Amino acid sequence: MCKIRWHKVPALAVVLVFLSGAWDAQALAQQPSKKDSIRKDSIRQKFVADSAHLYRPKKFRPVFNYDNRNSVIQNAPVNFVGFQLGISYTDKHTFGIGGYKITQKSQRPLRTRDADNRVLEQYLTLNYLTLFYQNTLLDKKYIELDFPIELGPGRANLKLIDSAEHVKIKEINRNIITFGSGVQLVVKPVKWVGMSVMGGYRLVSDADRRLNFNGWYYAFGIWLDIRQIYRDTKYYSYLRPRYRRQMAAAGMPK
Repeated sequence: MCKIRWHKVPALAVVLVFLSGAWDAQALAQQPSKKDSIRKDSIRQKFVADSAHLYRPKKFRPVFNYDNRNSVIQNAPVNFVGFQLGISYTDKHTFGIGGYKITQKSQRPLRTRDADNRVLEQYLTLNYLTLFYQNTLLDKKYIELDFPIELGPGRANLKLIDSAEHVKIKEINRNIITFGSGVQLVVKPVKWVGMSVMGGYRLVSDADRRLNFNGWYYAFGIWLDIRQIYRDTKYYSYLRPRYRRQMAAAGMPK
């Protein structure tokens, strides 16, 4: 039989064996358990699912536009303000209604002469509604191209004032029908804001030459995607911080 004389075992070896066992025990304790791994996967899957739901494509979504158009009527510059309210289908087809009116600054008098060679001041007012349809021909990350058309009834008022006598010579009120079509280009440096440029032609069904509203129109403006702003705000201010808090509470890396 072989006997081990413990007093001859080096003390350093005993210390090393003890430290090695303690290190292995600590490393084993730090390894995530199966339960922790399942919980970690559950938190991540919930985060991915919530993010996908937030950014999911929708067949229908509401659309609102504030419109400011410039045009020329009888060689005089005019400005129209209006709105569009509608519904977009698959982000390609947009239907809705709109309303427009000539601005106050565009109602400044335009001087003309009548058959008696009197100098008259002409004041013009125009309001109209439209049913509109817009087809998105191109929708890329940085650029969008739309084709809008519109049709609707309106009301025109024309007052002729004698500039010398300051008396009303004539007032014309007419119901009209407007039709317009054009092209809109949106350049988007970022996904939720961009610059919009629109141009088109307007036809008005009235034979009176003094109410000739036919002509080109154009507009420049800021394009905002309110839906994308809402999505990004909710993602960065709520979803992602909540996910990080949950992972930190579980003692896991994000």
